[in-house]
Parts: sequence; structure tokens; C-alpha cells
Amino acid sequence: MADGGRVEAFRVEKSMPAGLASAAGRPSWGWAAPLQPQSPHRTSIMQSGFIKSRVAAGAIAPWSIAAFTGNRNEVAQATGSTTGLAGITDYLGIDAVCADRMVDLQLTEVADVKAGGTIAPGDPITSDANGAAIKAVKAVGAEVFCIGIAQEPAVVGDVFGVLVSPFVITA
Repeated sequence: MADGGRVEAFRVEKSMPAGLASAAGRPSWGWAAPLQPQSPHRTSIMQSGFIKSRVAAGAIAPWSIAAFTGNRNEVAQATGSTTGLAGITDYLGIDAVCADRMVDLQLTEVADVKAGGTIAPGDPITSDANGAAIKAVKAVGAEVFCIGIAQEPAVVGDVFGVLVSPFVITA
């Protein structure tokens, strides 16, 4: 792009009422910083859906599945499919959220998550040991907690869409 890739949310119109524009000519009531891409696969910062902030019990990576810890309003990065899954983190702007910090979890609609294995559209999705999304497999005598249904194919490391709709597969 000729302007160095900078994106403005909107432009100042000449008819804008006096006092609403800053010295830089941007509206003082809503100019947004340039968007930072989430990954090579995505271009928006947040997906639509219900977002809930909770306290992180430890480091939680972007685009990962979070699990309940048992403490009120606290989550940790999921470490498998044997505990209740709380939601999916989105682009965090950093490598990971640290312990005792707030993390936003997407609880509904289509959320972006990082694949930990090969995924096909329609696969039930659960967490691997690192909070990445993998295909849920029914296990005899065990409950498999799932976070939702894959909406597109993916391989290890891809960020892909999952329809968030938690459920449990029982033997």
C-alpha cells in the first residue's frame, strides 16, 4: 500500500462539527489504531460472539482452548479432554497472558483456534495437552469434553474456525 499499510477506521469529513477533531485531524471520539493481523490466515482482531473475561491461573496462549480450574471466574490453558472446557482465547496481542491477568474467552459463535492435529470440517473439537484443537475421539468408559465443531479443514499450527458449542461425548 502506498501509505505503508496504515489503515484508519474512518476519515475526517469537512462537515464535522468544530471541537470533535484532534490536532492531527482525526476525530477525538473514535479514531482506531491500525489493525494488526492475527495470523497469516486471518485479518480481523476479534470474532463476533459472546466474550467473557476471566482470571488466568497461568500462562494462556492466543487461539487456545481454556478450561475451568474449579475456582470462581478462573481458567487455565486446557491440558486435555477430561475436564470442562471454558472457551477459546482470541488474538491476545502478545505471546501469552500471564497468571492473575484477565483473559477474554469467546463462548459462542465461530471462534479462531490453533490446530494441534489434522482437522476436517464437522469434526468434534477438544483440547490436546497444550490447549490446541484436536479431533475428539470417543473413549470407552470416559467422558470427552468438547468445545465445538470444526467449520473448516486445518493441519497442525493452522488457525481455523470452530463453532463454539460445548458438549460431552460419553461412552
